[in-house]
Amino acid sequence: FGHSLGQAEGEPGAMARFPRAQSLADEAIACRQTIVRLGSAGEKRRTPRLADNAPPATTLSSPIRHGDQVYGVVEVYFADRRDVSGDERDLLTAFADQTATALQKADLYQQVAAQRRQLQSIFDNAPVGILYFDTDCRAVAVNAAAAAMYHLPAEEIIERHSKTFIHDLSPEIFEKARKGEAFHASHYVYHAPGDGEIVCDVSLLPVRDEQGQVAGLLLLSFEVTALVQAQQEADTARRSAENALAEVRATQTQMVQMEKMRAIGELASGVAHDFNNALMTILGYAELAEDTLDDTGALENNLAIIKKAAMDAATTVERLQRFARQRVVANGPPTDINGIVQDVVQMTRPRWRDAAQKEGRRYQVETDLQPLPLVAAEPSGLREVLINLIHNALNAMPTGGALTLSTRTHGEDGIEIEVRDTGSGMTPEVVARIFDPFFTTRGVEGTGLGLAVSWAIIQRHGGTIEVASEPGQGSRFFLRLPVGAGSETERPAPRATPAPLQAGQDAQVLVVDDEPFVASILTSILTRHGHHVTMAHSAEEALEYLRAPGAALQLVITDHGMPGMTGLQLIAEIKRTHPHLPVLLLTGWGESLLHTHVTETLPDAVLGKPIDQTDLLNAVTRALRENPTGAERSEA
Repeated sequence: FGHSLGQAEGEPGAMARFPRAQSLADEAIACRQTIVRLGSAGEKRRTPRLADNAPPATTLSSPIRHGDQVYGVVEVYFADRRDVSGDERDLLTAFADQTATALQKADLYQQVAAQRRQLQSIFDNAPVGILYFDTDCRAVAVNAAAAAMYHLPAEEIIERHSKTFIHDLSPEIFEKARKGEAFHASHYVYHAPGDGEIVCDVSLLPVRDEQGQVAGLLLLSFEVTALVQAQQEADTARRSAENALAEVRATQTQMVQMEKMRAIGELASGVAHDFNNALMTILGYAELAEDTLDDTGALENNLAIIKKAAMDAATTVERLQRFARQRVVANGPPTDINGIVQDVVQMTRPRWRDAAQKEGRRYQVETDLQPLPLVAAEPSGLREVLINLIHNALNAMPTGGALTLSTRTHGEDGIEIEVRDTGSGMTPEVVARIFDPFFTTRGVEGTGLGLAVSWAIIQRHGGTIEVASEPGQGSRFFLRLPVGAGSETERPAPRATPAPLQAGQDAQVLVVDDEPFVASILTSILTRHGHHVTMAHSAEEALEYLRAPGAALQLVITDHGMPGMTGLQLIAEIKRTHPHLPVLLLTGWGESLLHTHVTETLPDAVLGKPIDQTDLLNAVTRALRENPTGAERSEA
C-alpha cells in the first residue's frame, strides 16, 4: 500500500490514511532499507489493525524508491512474533526495487508521451511548412502548413517522392543535401497549382543519426508572400513619395523662381520710380536753367539742384549694388535734416509751382524748421522718402492746396519730420495698407511702391512712420528718426580738395574708356586742371600707345567693362610691362569688383561711377605724389 495508507485502529478490515511521520514507513524511507519491527505495544507509532483487531506482532517495511524519487513502501504484517531471515528481507527489498523501477518507467513513458504530444502539436501547428524525407527523398512526415502550401492532403503526401510534388527545387539540391550539404534561399518563388506564385524562405537540411550519417532530409518553407507584397507596396509608396517630393521640390523651385522674378520686378519698379523722380528733377531744373541763363545766382542754384538729383540717382544704383551683395552698411554720415527738407522743397518745385501754374493749380508750400542735431543718415534715402511724400500729397490735392513740412525734436534722443497736406484724406482701411507693396489708390498711374520703399528706408535708419488721416481732413505723416551715436551739432567737415599742382607738375595721363562721352568728360576735367590727356577707346588701343616709341605716361585711368580685354586684364598687362606706372580703375561696381573678380594684380586705386570731380582730382594727385618717377620708368 502507499506510504501514507494503513488500517484504522478499531475498524478491522478497513483502511485509513495515517500521516507518514506517525508510521513505520517514514523510518524505512529515511533509512533507505527494509526494516523489521517486533510488536507495537507502548509505541507512539500508529499501525493498522488485523482481522482480530489486534496490532501486528511483526512488521516488515521496505521503501519503494528510485534514486531520490520515493513512490511509497511495501509492508508485510504478521499476527505472531517471528524471526525474519535475511533471505526474506532481501526478497522484500528486491520486490520493492522492481516495483520502483516499473513505476519509474511508467513515469518516463508518460513524460515521453507528453513530449511527443507537445512536439506533434508544434509540428502540426507551426506556421513553417515542414517536410521530412528519408534518404530516398520520400516524404515521411508533413505538417499542415506544408500540405496547404502544396494544396494536397497530408496523407497523400506521405510516401510520395519529392519530385512528384516539388517542382521548383532542383533535384541537384536534394542530391547535395543527401551528401550532407545544406541549402538556404531567401525569397524563393514557388509556383503553386492554381494559386499563382508564392514566395518562401527555404532551407533543406540533412538530418544525421548517432553515427553522423545522413538519415533524412528536413525541408523548411516559411511563406513571405505577404511580406514581399508589403515591401513592394512600401517601395511603390516610397517611389510615389519620392516622385511627389520631387514634384514638390520642382514646384518650390518654380515658386522660388517666381518669387525671385517678382522681387526683381519690385526692385526694377522701385529703381525706375527713384530714377523717374531724379530725372523729373533734372529735366525740370534743366528747363529752369535754360530760362535763367542771364541770372547767375538762379542758374547756379538750378545747376546745384541738378547735380544733387544726379548724385541721388547714383546713390540709388549704389543701394542696388549693396542689395546684390547683401551687405549691411551704416546709415550714413552726420546729416543736417533741415538741409534735406530745404533741398527736397527746391527739388520738387518744378511740379508744385511751375507745372501747377501752367495747369491752373496753386499750391502753398511752407516749411517750419526748428534747430536740430545732426543725424546719422543716408541723405539720398531721406530725400527719396520726402519726395515720395510730397508727390503723394500733391496727388491728394488735384485742384491745389496747402503743404507744410515741419521739423522738431522728439523725446530726448530723436527728431521728427512732419509732412501735412490739406488733401482728400484716407479711410482707416486705406491707412492700414498704404505701406503694402503694390497697393495704390491711383489706378494704372501708380506702382504702389513709393510708400513701401519709403517705409523700408526709414526702417533701415531705425526710425518709424506714423500716419494720421481722415476722409476730407487731409493727411499727416510723422517720420521719427533716432539721433544715434556720433551725432553732433557741428557741421561735417567738407571734403578736402586736391592741392594745386605746382608749375611743371602737369601730368601725361592716358584715359581708357569705350564710352566716348565718359572719356570726353574725364579728359575735360583733367585738362582744365593742367594735365595732358590722351584718350583710348579700348584696352588694345591703350597697349599699342604704351608700346609706341617715346610714349611717356605718368598715369593711366581705365574703365573695367570694355569689349575684348577688360580693365583688370589691361591693368595686369600694364603692371607686367610697366610695373611702376600707376593705374586707376574706374567702374560702376566700385571695390566690390575686386571681391568678385579674383586677380593677382590690383589697381593703385578704384573709383566708382558716376565719378565726382573732387574725388577724381584727389585720386589723381595722390597717385602722382606716391609715384613721382612713373613717367621716367614708363619710358624705359
